Amino acid sequence: DVHHKSRHLERPPPSGAKGGERRPPVAPGAHPQAKSLIPSTWVQNEVNRQAQDAVRESPTFSTLAPSDLEACFQRVKLRSFTPGTMVMTRGRKVGRILIIKSGTVDIEVHGTRIDARTSGDMVGEVCAYSLASKYASFHNQTDFLHERASDERLVSEFCVADAKAADSVYAFELPTSDLVPFFKNNARMVHELSRLSSKTIHKAAQAGCKAACIVVEEAGGSTPSTTQLHPPAQSPPQLRLPDAEGG
Repeated sequence: DVHHKSRHLERPPPSGAKGGERRPPVAPGAHPQAKSLIPSTWVQNEVNRQAQDAVRESPTFSTLAPSDLEACFQRVKLRSFTPGTMVMTRGRKVGRILIIKSGTVDIEVHGTRIDARTSGDMVGEVCAYSLASKYASFHNQTDFLHERASDERLVSEFCVADAKAADSVYAFELPTSDLVPFFKNNARMVHELSRLSSKTIHKAAQAGCKAACIVVEEAGGSTPSTTQLHPPAQSPPQLRLPDAEGG
């Protein structure tokens, strides 16, 4: 039938095709706009679970009940750092802590390593304790009176050392603001942060960080003097000329 054949040739091509070109078949179940088959909520819950496992043996978080621990890590993120990346910088204020999942982070002052953090360790404890000290209540906490009189006076709002990835590092990142409700009600958590922060500040002061030295001195402690940290260069011995004979 010539009439039927002409009508068939005049049929418009499929949408998105040029001329009589046919579109390639789509695999069953595939969708061009489906970029991820894993729901974002599932991914976040999995990161939350892994973060809880990473800190389960940590003295800082071990005092939290399972429900509090889950709530604490609701907004946790998994971050990666390539070797040599500066994770945190001395002299800057940070509003986050990192819990290392794998790899090593070197804590340095003037290029000298004063500590190394590995799996399960925390980075950013100095600024975290600075925030905790504003909200924590130590009333009736007689167990911590001695520590409060010494270490817990060491407070710095800024990092006293650089934190640099020594190799490929994966770490859980948590905003310190999410910890405020627990700072108010968990004195042991705050005490452990105080211990970690104090240790870092003392080491930074011994390595020559001026800001850390000032913090320790204001708290009534002793730090190495400037001459101990950077002894002055000895002047070269003076040459003694022999006494001239005659006039």
